[in-house]
Amino acid sequence: MLVAAVGVEHETLVKHVERAMYLPNGTEDKLVKQPSHYTGGDVRVPSNDEFAHVALAFETCSWHGDDLIPMCVLQQMLGGGGSFSAGGPGKGMHSRLYENVLNKYGWVEQAQAFNSIFSDSGLFGVYGMARGDAAADLVTVLSEQLKATAGPVSAVELNRSKNQLASNMLFQLETRSMQLEDLGKQMLLFGRIPPSKEIIEKINNVTAADIQRVGEKMLKTPVSVAGYGDVGYIPRYDLIQKSFSK
Repeated sequence: MLVAAVGVEHETLVKHVERAMYLPNGTEDKLVKQPSHYTGGDVRVPSNDEFAHVALAFETCSWHGDDLIPMCVLQQMLGGGGSFSAGGPGKGMHSRLYENVLNKYGWVEQAQAFNSIFSDSGLFGVYGMARGDAAADLVTVLSEQLKATAGPVSAVELNRSKNQLASNMLFQLETRSMQLEDLGKQMLLFGRIPPSKEIIEKINNVTAADIQRVGEKMLKTPVSVAGYGDVGYIPRYDLIQKSFSK
């Protein structure tokens, strides 16, 4: 159990917690942790939805991996969202998924990069949505964007992505609820609260070579494919995997 508070001295918090909680001293169980074993895979759940929802992902680093910050920068670089944004379709959006997918293919309803991080592994991928009969083309388009993560990175998009990541982190810490959540996560994950300056320095140190390296590394793992809705047009798993092996 972890208790987090904002706006109170640590000693005062400890006194209140000791007064309010009557928890017996427990014994530490020596649990044997089984390491995760990533295999890739394929799951498709058909439904009456007229759209095909598709996610393609690969294994990446954990919360404690050396590539954590570059992977977060890469997520910002791909970005994405819905086909409509404030001011019209995709206006003012400069991420790769907006410029190369949403603004280019009107039939794509959504395209979004995701970075799911766990204690000993992680998943990085893209999610997309389109009408069912366009699912095969959607998989092709999303696959091309993932394969491009191992390609060239311009200085402009790299600096923009790093600035976005740093600003998003600082903006989130402007609210009490997010401060509490951040305190809890940092302590549970790392046993300490790293200062924002330290994290921003790591973000600023990410290079184009780092982005290409983490892209190449994840693409060497088996692909994970998830589909929901009108899944009949999603290509077979072996064909999707083969497209990443070329």
